[in-house]
Amino acid sequence: MNKRDYYEVLGVDKSASQDEIKSIKEPIKQSMSAETKEAQNKNINVIHNNTNAKTTLTEVQRAWKDILEAFKSRRAMIVYASLLEGKPIDCKNGVVTVMFSQDYSLNKPRLEKTENYNIVIEVLSEIMGEQLTVKFVVESPDRQEVD
Repeated sequence: MNKRDYYEVLGVDKSASQDEIKSIKEPIKQSMSAETKEAQNKNINVIHNNTNAKTTLTEVQRAWKDILEAFKSRRAMIVYASLLEGKPIDCKNGVVTVMFSQDYSLNKPRLEKTENYNIVIEVLSEIMGEQLTVKFVVESPDRQEVD
């Protein structure tokens, strides 16, 4: 991958003043969509549906161990450890819902951090063979699992 120079990306000369650089950067910042900007500020990730996704909950559940192993092989141990306690409970329109019990609710905000969330989406999509996103939820205290 070719590295591009900061000045080249902005389209200014290397001798440009700080004011010139700021005048170029400001419109770029303002052009970001409000939804994306808000998500970045809150460290929340925007979930986009993929209505063409064919992946089912059963397929995700069958591949769950392989998905977890992929995090270990990438040395994403925080993500791996956090997802160990999660359970895929739904998969619709390319959005996989992973639920945590109340005891492990601290894993939800950890996995929603942008860097961890992006790793989860990348691995999940790679293993399942199509673009997927993920939503993390915590089990409500009044809900009881029935097996």
